Formats: sequence, C-alpha cells, structure tokens
Amino acid sequence: MVKHFLMNASALEAILRRDRAIIIVALGVLTALAWFDLVWLANDMAMDGMEMIGYRMIPAGQVLMMPASSPWQPIEFAFVFAMWVVMMIGMMTPSAAPIILIHARVGRQSAESRPLSSTGWFAGGYLLAWVAFSAVATLAQWALERAALLTPMMASASKIVGGILLISPGSTNGHR
Repeated sequence: MVKHFLMNASALEAILRRDRAIIIVALGVLTALAWFDLVWLANDMAMDGMEMIGYRMIPAGQVLMMPASSPWQPIEFAFVFAMWVVMMIGMMTPSAAPIILIHARVGRQSAESRPLSSTGWFAGGYLLAWVAFSAVATLAQWALERAALLTPMMASASKIVGGILLISPGSTNGHR
C-alpha cells in the first residue's frame, strides 16, 4: 500500500514538474471557453430581419428581451455582469499569460514548495481585478442606458459620448 502511494506521489510530482504545460493548457482552455460563450451570445443576439424597436436585448444566450422603457431587473443585471466578466477573461487572459508563466518560473526556481499553487493564486488575483472592473462596467452600462446615452441594443445614442469613449483610453496612455 505504501509503495502504491509513493508511486502515485511520484507520478503526481512528475506531472506537476510540467507546470508550464499545465498553465498554458489551463489558460488556453479558459480563454477558449470564454470566446465560445461570447460567440454563442453574439449569435443569440443577432436577430436578423427582426424589428427590435422598443425592446432591450439581454446577453443571456436565451433570446431574452425586455421593454426598453422598463428598469433593469436583477436577473438582467446579473446577465450583463456575467457577459462583462466572460468578455474580460476572454480578452485579458492571453495578455497575462507571459507574466503568469514568469511567476511560475520564479516560483519553481525558488525554494517555494508549491509554485503551481502560488501561480494559481496569482492568476486568480489578476482575474479578480477584471471581475471588479466588470462590475464597474456593468454599472456604467446601466447608467448610460438610464441616461439615454446607450440604445437598448447597446449602441451609443450620442456621437459625442461615443467619441469621448473612443478617444479617452488612447489619450491617457501617454500622460502621467
């Protein structure tokens, strides 16, 4: 029994030594699932040929619509928040992969006993920051819609606001 346990422990250690491959596969699967969900939502919301005036689309993957004049329901807020979270994970995880892999390498080369665990916490913290951003983005989307600056189909209702949103991220990159 002890011999069997030691063989399983050494097999697990051999797998965990390939932490780079594990991390790359995990990040790739996470990103692919996020993009699959986003494509599914986009296809769900593409109502070709249907007149949607007076209705607001809810990114739920179930063709949910609400009258545009009604206030957001809690379930709608949850679906929009989930859409933002999935979108941020799908877009931001690939760009974080290099630093996550560097963190794993530093952990592996140090005397740390669990570099894979530490890397998981590091990546989780990174993704948690994007979840927090998603909450802010959901609130901003709700506020823009309530102020009639965003159409029920989630398009800008104001050319000025659209221009400001387009220019503002680029204008802050070079200034400190």
